Amino acid sequence: MQALKAHVRRMSKYVPAANDEERREKTVALFTGMAGTLAIARAFTEKRDRRAILDAARKIYLAAARG
Repeated sequence: MQALKAHVRRMSKYVPAANDEERREKTVALFTGMAGTLAIARAFTEKRDRRAILDAARKIYLAAARG
């Protein structure tokens, strides 16, 4: 648990937000969403399907992290 909290603290430095609480909330949402994306992508057997999931998620998460 401490390792995950430390990872969120490190990631939050790169997430724009109005204040520290909003930055932490946004970081947690992005981090857990990314973890879910990886889990789902791994469930697909076709490389093309996995790549499509990861590429689409990358676009969404980058846009969300920018504001």
